[in-house]
Amino acid sequence: MKEKNKLNLVRILIVGALLLSVINVSYSVKAQEIIGDLQVLNRTAESDNYINVTSNETLIHLYTYPINIMNLSGSYIPYGRVTNFTQNETQLTLSWNNNSVSFIFYIINQSGYKQYLGNITPLESEDLGFSTTISDGRGSYHYYHNMTSVLENQPTKLGYQIITNNVSCYRRHKELVCGDQKIDFSESIDYQNLTVDINETNVEFSGFDLSFIDPQVILDQFDFWNSWGVWQNVNGCEPPNYDEQRENGGTGEIEVGVNDKTCGQEIHRSYFAYTLSDIDSSWIINSVSFEFYPDFIDYSWSSTTCDQLNFHELIYTDVGDWTPNTEAEASAIWNAIDNRAVYILDNNVNENTYNTELFSSQATTRLNSDVSNRYPFFIGFRHDVSSATQDCYIDIDNEVSINPPRLIVSYTVPDQTPPITSASATSPPGGAPYTFGSIANNNIQINLSCTDTGGNPPNPSGCAFTRYCLDTVNSCVPVTTYSFPLTAISEGTTYLRFFSVDNRNNIESTQNRSIIIERNYPVNVSVKINDEEIFSYEGVFQTTDTTNDFVQELNGALYNCTADAEGYCIIPITVSSTHAGAINITNINLYYDIEQYLWNISTFPELSTYRARLRSTDGYFNSNYSYSTDFTISSTLILPNDTNRFIIQNSSASDVAWLGDSGNIVLKGTCSISTNCVAPDGSLIIANSTDDSTAYIDLNGNLCLESGSCTDMAGSCNPTRDAFIIQNTTGYNMSYIDFNGNLCLTGGLYQNAVL
Repeated sequence: MKEKNKLNLVRILIVGALLLSVINVSYSVKAQEIIGDLQVLNRTAESDNYINVTSNETLIHLYTYPINIMNLSGSYIPYGRVTNFTQNETQLTLSWNNNSVSFIFYIINQSGYKQYLGNITPLESEDLGFSTTISDGRGSYHYYHNMTSVLENQPTKLGYQIITNNVSCYRRHKELVCGDQKIDFSESIDYQNLTVDINETNVEFSGFDLSFIDPQVILDQFDFWNSWGVWQNVNGCEPPNYDEQRENGGTGEIEVGVNDKTCGQEIHRSYFAYTLSDIDSSWIINSVSFEFYPDFIDYSWSSTTCDQLNFHELIYTDVGDWTPNTEAEASAIWNAIDNRAVYILDNNVNENTYNTELFSSQATTRLNSDVSNRYPFFIGFRHDVSSATQDCYIDIDNEVSINPPRLIVSYTVPDQTPPITSASATSPPGGAPYTFGSIANNNIQINLSCTDTGGNPPNPSGCAFTRYCLDTVNSCVPVTTYSFPLTAISEGTTYLRFFSVDNRNNIESTQNRSIIIERNYPVNVSVKINDEEIFSYEGVFQTTDTTNDFVQELNGALYNCTADAEGYCIIPITVSSTHAGAINITNINLYYDIEQYLWNISTFPELSTYRARLRSTDGYFNSNYSYSTDFTISSTLILPNDTNRFIIQNSSASDVAWLGDSGNIVLKGTCSISTNCVAPDGSLIIANSTDDSTAYIDLNGNLCLESGSCTDMAGSCNPTRDAFIIQNTTGYNMSYIDFNGNLCLTGGLYQNAVL
């Protein structure tokens, strides 16, 4: 038996900044596929792509042969999730997707009689002692049969009857290939010295001892360079079958070293081949680990030790064809191995010491020198060729393949995704949200916001800047850097164009938004009565406002107007705006007294009671009668009795006029209008800004006015110019005479009064 020396995990760490130029890989994250801290990003036939959910590190595990199988949806899934390999006492069943192959057990007994195991008696079954053990690994199932070791109780043959569903099977060398699965019998043929007859309907094992039969179920991987154990004959020994995987004659061991056999020196070398096509060209490689799990190293064929195990690396340019079909092509591979520098991986196999620092340094140098290539990466093993008398075997656990050798690449996906700019707006600024493309009647405030997601897996570099422009034809080039909200004020349609750039210079495609402003409201509104302004508003007028008093302007217009034949005056009310819009004018209320209508009642008897009957007719000839209260004619004028009065006296200290806090004015004389009121000496004078007299009350109680009228009973008296004002005790204006000589009083004007 071979002496087995157990080794620990060999992990070789390669650190560097490696950028590999290969094809793009897209991710389809499946949240349910989480293994410890690793969440699956993507799988291919020969790789698993993960993200560490704790550290956010992205990793890809590369294998030398397929470990994942495509399911019916077209996604690569771990082999054992799609492929089921089961057994009972009578058969094996291999099933995957919609395919299945059943292997019905039978034996050919010593008498040449064929018996299915499901039909033998319990006693025969006990004597046979037949059993099957199945172990599953990454991308494979390993199984073996046991039966009695008593040779006379063994059958001459153990067989499978093959029954297929949706798939066909055929023989290829020492394998039974069924679709994309194969059962490899090379272990039984080469190592156990059994004869295996294979065809599409049956497999039969025969040999001296059938107590142990050891096949393997794996994904079909016919390409030569996917194998990870190869050997070479020199000095003219039996040439190898170049289309067949050879691992120490099919034992599952990778041979390194030299055998001195009768036919000449036989040199055994091996290599691992990793395709890099699953690594995206944009990835930044942070570190590379090489992991393999040696089951044992065997040196029983020669001396007591394998004194040195070497690592050599290969690149694709060393040899044009890694799938040799002739001895010359195979020799080219070995020559390439000889020409490469040899790095000591293990100074003493027995001591389990590994020179990882030297390996990392040399391998990193090689990887960084080939960053622009898409070549497979090869790691080769060989024994020190100077020790021609030694023969060493290293078992890389190929039989079960639970831990196949792998490269673990830690990488960073640089941000290649442009940022995204979002635009929002309000109208008026800071008001209600505005929908781009809709019509607004006020200014529009626009906010731009940049977000950088960084792709998948996310690795955002962050937004660098946002640029924008505004025009009316949607063709401007954004050059202005956005720093704060902007405001659109131009009427009509305006286009906003913008884009953002992140810190890896990923440029977003230019976006555009349309902004429409149509101001249906008046702007800078003015209302005038006969050219006298009574209301003004600056800006967009989109509210309701009230003007309470334009009595003076209206009375002035009535006083100066010329009545038509019907006795009417046309008083223009002018409304103006600097922008087209609609203005609704409502609730115009006019309060007026008719004291200009005088009747001659000198012939009416005194001390009699009278009532006036009046009829008013409007412009549409609507009329109505109203009646006054009863009144009595008396020769004595009844004067008001205001509580507080401004009294004017003559030189004799006699009252000639007063202005009261109830809005009444009492004159001993009369009120008159004159274009030139020249005040006599001793008068109360109202003067303008040039100190010219515009109104006066003289010592005889006469009132002279240069403007307006002697009308009384005004609704309110609020002067717009400098004036002599009489107020009540609450500060309300009751009457005034302004510097233009206009009179306003809320009470009555009493003339020719006896004071």
